[in-house]
Amino acid sequence: MRPGTLEDVPVLVRHRHAMWSELRAWPERLLAPADAAYRPWLLRKLASGEIEPFLVFRGSEVAGSGCLWWREELPRPDLTGRHSPYIFAMYTEPRFRRRGVARRIVRAMIRRARAGGAGRVLLHASTDGRPVYARLGFARTREMRLELKPRGTDRARRGRGRGGSPPSARARSGRGRPRSRSPRPGRSARSGRS
Repeated sequence: MRPGTLEDVPVLVRHRHAMWSELRAWPERLLAPADAAYRPWLLRKLASGEIEPFLVFRGSEVAGSGCLWWREELPRPDLTGRHSPYIFAMYTEPRFRRRGVARRIVRAMIRRARAGGAGRVLLHASTDGRPVYARLGFARTREMRLELKPRGTDRARRGRGRGGSPPSARARSGRGRPRSRSPRPGRSARSGRS
């Protein structure tokens, strides 16, 4: 195993592409632009030292890789360091799976995070990765997320009322008239139930 360098960017991008393809079966029309955006972002973060990649080799082949991102943390009472390193883009080539490749990478990242003064390490685990991370001491957290979809998608419309546009836009267009609050037939006005 060795730390990654700028020369490893093609492998790191390929591994992240494969990771997304396997996790979510994303179509190529979405993966290719993501790769194109990820490559310069990764180069900038590597050059600044914010990201440290780790690669494991079997012979001359790269068996797996992952990245440690030194994300600056919002100050809070239970935080011992300035950063909470984030593990991402973990990928093991299929023919090298179940041979401890991911475990070696994560252990190296944990050692590096400790040496860098971090008080904790974060990651998002795939279903297949959860047992590996659990054996290394990672625990599930209570993190929540809200996906903000672009306008025009079904999910975005659900939270915005009729027409999919914000209330102020509906009012300007004349579609913002309030709905009647009278109960539906067969329901009492007080409880809304029959």
